[in-house]
Amino acid sequence: MKKTLTLIFLLITFTASATSTEQEYSPRQSLENALLAQEGKVVYVDFWASWCGPCIKSFPWMNKIQQQYKQQGFTVISINLDADAMNARKFLQDNPASFAVIYDPEGTIAKHFSIQGMPTSM
Repeated sequence: MKKTLTLIFLLITFTASATSTEQEYSPRQSLENALLAQEGKVVYVDFWASWCGPCIKSFPWMNKIQQQYKQQGFTVISINLDADAMNARKFLQDNPASFAVIYDPEGTIAKHFSIQGMPTSM
């Protein structure tokens, strides 16, 4: 429960501090903007990497729930942690995403949320 409340607080903090005037976005700003666009909706945040075996299995499921519940205000935002964007692009060619993908090659967002392994979802 404490972790859930912390996540909610952090998401509100991200949402409240977003800036929309910049052209180049850091991973954190990209997440802030994605969350702003989903204000008032249920957001499923998923951290993944191309080398993660279970991530391959989670993508069809996330595509399905994104499609099934989007009319009810539900969305998936995924955060890729590959250091090499080419690996992420290859993964997405083989496992397409019908949801937002944010690249976090330096792990800035993952460190902020103390992500320990892949996949991790909130």
